[in-house]
This record gives sequence, structure tokens and C-alpha cells, in this order.
Amino acid sequence: MIAATVRAAFSLPLRVTAKVLYVARGVAVSHEFVRREERDLGRAEVLASAGIGTGVYVCDEQHLKVRGREMFRHAVVDAAGTVIAEAVRPDKEEATIAAFWTRAFEGRPLTAIVTDMDRKYEPALDAVARARFPVFQMGAPRSVLHQFCTFHAQRWFAHECREPRRSG
Repeated sequence: MIAATVRAAFSLPLRVTAKVLYVARGVAVSHEFVRREERDLGRAEVLASAGIGTGVYVCDEQHLKVRGREMFRHAVVDAAGTVIAEAVRPDKEEATIAAFWTRAFEGRPLTAIVTDMDRKYEPALDAVARARFPVFQMGAPRSVLHQFCTFHAQRWFAHECREPRRSG
């Protein structure tokens, strides 16, 4: 899946993608392998073995163009830098994110997640917390902490400080 993701993320030709993988990762693949992998993109999912994970995860998505269609690479990485889960999906709706996270966090400690400031993450995390901790009640404090990425939070804050407020 990494070959097709690299190709889609950087809009590279098949043969160049194969060379990039060899130079960057030491992985020797043919351009035909990249083509076959690209065909399966959107159905494939990579999950680390159960039990691996620190309990604190960074969750994000990346916009890709695969065969002319917009797709999204969803990824979960733990605080130690280990890739826990990765999947390419046709959308980034709350239900898609929640289903992906539920599978990604299954059998792993779950204490906190760090995301950008996309509003779809809060309801997705609530759904994961309800599935993971069945006694979770709506309105009760969630047992999983949600922190915004400091880069995105600082960018939002800077934008808010620059934009003049209009009083009506």
C-alpha cells in the first residue's frame, strides 16, 4: 500500500515511484507492482499487531488523487513514532473515521489522541469511546483525552488574532 500512497501523494509516474521506494526505503519493486497496488487502494488496510502502542496516538488524514478520484489516507501513529494503522478511503466522514479508529485501537491501550482541528474528529472519538467503554454516557467526561496538534492550534490562534471582529 505504501507504493500506491507515495505515487498518489506526490503525483509520480509508476517507474519513478518504484525508484523512490528503492532510494528512500531500500524496497525494490517493479512499476507493475505499483500499478497492481494502486488498483487495490481504497480496500487495503494496514494494522500493527495487537498490543503495540503507547496509548497516545496522533491521528490525521492526507488528501490524495488516485486514478482521478479524490481519496483520503487515514493514519494513526503512536507517540513513539510507530505506525499503528493506515488506510485509504473515499471520504473522511465521521462514520468512516470512527470505524477506522475503532479497528486501529482494538487491543491497544487508549489514553489520548492528538489531531488537527477538524470538527469531525470529536464525534468520531465519542463513537470510539462509546464502543470501547460501554458505560460511557452522553454528556459525561470522555475517558479518552483529545488534544489539538500544537501547530494547528497556533495557526488557528494567529488567524483569530489577525482577523478583526466586526461588531453589529
